[in-house]
Amino acid sequence: MKARAKRLEDQKQNRRRKKRKNRKGLWLLGALALLFAGTTAFLGIFRVQEVTVEGNERYTDEEIRQMMIGDGYVNTLLLLLKSKYEGLGSLPFISDVEITAQSPGHIRIRVYEKQIVGYVEYLGTNLYFDKDGIVVESTSELLEGIPQISGLNFSEVTLYEKLPVEKEETFRVILNLTQALDKYGMTPDDIRLSDNLEITLVFGEARVLFGTSDYLEEKVTRLASFIDSLEGQKGVLHMENFTEDTQNIVFKEDG
Repeated sequence: MKARAKRLEDQKQNRRRKKRKNRKGLWLLGALALLFAGTTAFLGIFRVQEVTVEGNERYTDEEIRQMMIGDGYVNTLLLLLKSKYEGLGSLPFISDVEITAQSPGHIRIRVYEKQIVGYVEYLGTNLYFDKDGIVVESTSELLEGIPQISGLNFSEVTLYEKLPVEKEETFRVILNLTQALDKYGMTPDDIRLSDNLEITLVFGEARVLFGTSDYLEEKVTRLASFIDSLEGQKGVLHMENFTEDTQNIVFKEDG
């Protein structure tokens, strides 16, 4: 009798252990299901669905978007963490990028582009430099709206370093000139500088002798008033002796 009673008690304990084990399994499955659902909902909420791009001129909104996040799935929080702790890499013609979250699925990309004032040809490539003369990009491409600068003498060039020109004021002259020209939407095919920093602008087959940078703003303003008449012309426009009192400007056709 005692043996039979013990077997019955053992069976009851086994059934209780199985029930407890089954309940633990159900609780675990439930917890995993809740975790999965929560994770899916979390990732879905923070999935990047809208991108606002600001500050870009050299690149289109879509180009910036591709550079920053590409075509694949991107999580807003992960992107913010990456931009804060790892950075977003080096991009041509861009000095900095700021990424902020406008909402869980909406990010704002603020672009700070480098101020490119011109390029020089060197060993078969185009070296673009900023207002301080720092070479920021080397490429075979020709970028629209950036003038070529010729007449600068240097023996070697290093990317991300300053062009080794003899006169420090060279870049001040270039910056002032290109800013003045940009006000009127004028981009010469070539800006030629002599050893004495005398300026010649080339538009097609027409050349404009500016001389020194004296009266630079006035020269550019006057040039803008009849720049359209130079189209298709072949010759030299003499503005090297221009002053604020100059009335007539002479254009001499090539003989």
